[in-house]
Amino acid sequence: GLGRRLVTQAAAHACSLGATEMFLEVGGNNAPARALYERLGFRPVALRKGYYQDQDALVLKAALPLPPSPEFA
Repeated sequence: GLGRRLVTQAAAHACSLGATEMFLEVGGNNAPARALYERLGFRPVALRKGYYQDQDALVLKAALPLPPSPEFA
C-alpha cells in the first residue's frame, strides 16, 4: 500500500500544479512494481537499454489525474 500511496499522492500533487501526464522508470525485471504501475494506469512508452547495471529500464507514462483503482477504493 505504501508504494501505491506514494505514486498517487505524487500524481495528485503534480496534477494540482497543472501537469497532465506523469512519467516514471522501472526496472524491466521488477514485476511487482510493474504490476502496480499498470493498475494505476501507466503504460510503457520507451525502453532504456542497460540503464541499470543488470537490466533495462522501462519508461512508463500515465495521463493525469490517475483513474481510481477499484481494488484500492
